[in-house]
Amino acid sequence: MSRSGSSPETPASSSTTMVVPAGLPGWITVELIEKTLRVWQRFYEARLTVDDAVAILLDTGQLLDALSSPSGSRS
Repeated sequence: MSRSGSSPETPASSSTTMVVPAGLPGWITVELIEKTLRVWQRFYEARLTVDDAVAILLDTGQLLDALSSPSGSRS
């Protein structure tokens, strides 16, 4: 898995080598980004970017953290 800086508008394209933007959690991999783009693209008219996929993944991760924490410890 490679990590590198990414421009905010990096399009998801099969003709380019995809990299995981720097500073993300280790569980976000190139494969997970690619799968997220494949699953979610059908719901969007505009072409999703790598940054869109990362936002979807981070938001989903936060949701799962909130749902799995004891109800008394939510902030």
